[in-house]
Amino acid sequence: MAKQRALTGKVMQRLAAVDPRAITAVHPLIGEMNAAQWITFCEYHMRVHLRQLKDVKAASRPST
Repeated sequence: MAKQRALTGKVMQRLAAVDPRAITAVHPLIGEMNAAQWITFCEYHMRVHLRQLKDVKAASRPST
């Protein structure tokens, strides 16, 4: 997850020089999204997985 976050940061730096709305790619389920939407989606998606990891970790602690 740390590697993905670092990569997202690098992408955002590179996009600072262009209009991210002009760059698009197709998500297989959502459809076409521009780069700004992709960044937002990736950040949200990473937060979902982070919450899942925290939940699993909390559930695996022995109860006292």
